[in-house]
Amino acid sequence: MLNFQKPVILLVALLVGTVSFQATAQQANNIEWHWQDEFSKDEKDKLKTWITLTHQAVEKRIGVYPFTVHYYFYRKVNASEPVPWAHTKRWEGQQVHFHVDTQYELQEFLNDWTAPHEISHLALPFLGKSYSWFAEGFASYMQYQVMEEMGTCTSKEKEKRFEQKFSANLPKYKNNNSVVEQAKKLRKQYDFPGMYWGGASLFYAWNRQLIREKDKNLCSLFSSYLQCCRMKNINASEIVLSLDSIADVKFGKTLLDNYESENGVNTIKSLKQNNFLPN
Repeated sequence: MLNFQKPVILLVALLVGTVSFQATAQQANNIEWHWQDEFSKDEKDKLKTWITLTHQAVEKRIGVYPFTVHYYFYRKVNASEPVPWAHTKRWEGQQVHFHVDTQYELQEFLNDWTAPHEISHLALPFLGKSYSWFAEGFASYMQYQVMEEMGTCTSKEKEKRFEQKFSANLPKYKNNNSVVEQAKKLRKQYDFPGMYWGGASLFYAWNRQLIREKDKNLCSLFSSYLQCCRMKNINASEIVLSLDSIADVKFGKTLLDNYESENGVNTIKSLKQNNFLPN
């Protein structure tokens, strides 16, 4: 069951004090809005509220982005969910494109995982097709961290969702391929959940190891990373080396090496045995 307490309080505050929200949105000076279709003022206010709250939750969890984020909106009608499609673009600034059905209420947008996932993508540089497992794994791991920050899921619910995703998708890695080889194979088979959550397992295990052995979590490293290294790193190896340097460990590099070169079954089995992944 979702915990609506925090967003409901926030929503009431927004409805009662529109001027206050507008001031908050203006203070978020690293956001720019782009309306690709016609939206009414009320629709724009709703969408701005949704994205501003999510953007702020991302930055509260991992740190302030060192660039302006451009948000683009397109209208969809008769969709089965608030955000039927979204994606990022990087070649002309840092962009997130949302296709939205505004018939849904603000709370339904806030409860949706899409914006936490897509906005989290921007914490890493574009890594290309061969490392889509890494990028999507990170965003999938982060979506529940951000939703917890927003109050749309509790810590207990977050862990339950991870367990469900891993239970459904990690059995797809029971062969002689490395985790990365299998993730790429799943992508070719259009099994995107299999690829996403195989990648997410690396970040989950990395976080568990940091908590146990260094008494810090993965998200806490990003405040420094975003300022020192986000605009310099260009590949997954550089990302993990930068984060390892901040934490003064080599957990990320070891995990990435294992995911790329070791037998996937043995890699996942070992992580479960060490309680770095849920059994």
